[in-house]
Amino acid sequence: MNKMSLEDFIKKGLEKSEGIRKEADIEIEGYGPITFIRPTEDNILEYLDAQANAIKMNKNEEIIGTDYKLLANASKEFIYFSCPFLQNPELHKAWGIKDPLDAPVKAFGVENLAGIAKKIKEAFGDGKKTKEKLKN
Repeated sequence: MNKMSLEDFIKKGLEKSEGIRKEADIEIEGYGPITFIRPTEDNILEYLDAQANAIKMNKNEEIIGTDYKLLANASKEFIYFSCPFLQNPELHKAWGIKDPLDAPVKAFGVENLAGIAKKIKEAFGDGKKTKEKLKN
């Protein structure tokens, strides 16, 4: 096997990044399809960490509780940074929003945040793979 040159390495990296899905139209109940942009690796990891921390398990690895507030906060942040509409200052003004991170709650309701965040994560690939890749 030949040793990879810097030129080949650059080319390989560019090919890989060109093949990554950058945006996705996701069906949201009550709205129809909305365009979401690919979350950053940091956004994905923060969301996955919050998901993991929100689930309480006993020593037999059985779920004994869920911190829904932690899960909702992680979901709203994940949704906010993936949806350009929710980041628009005109929308904040029209809806009377002072904290921009309240936009997902106002738009979709707190009860729908976890489901929408899951759809976004699934549309752009499996976050578990991302976490494993970054660990290695």
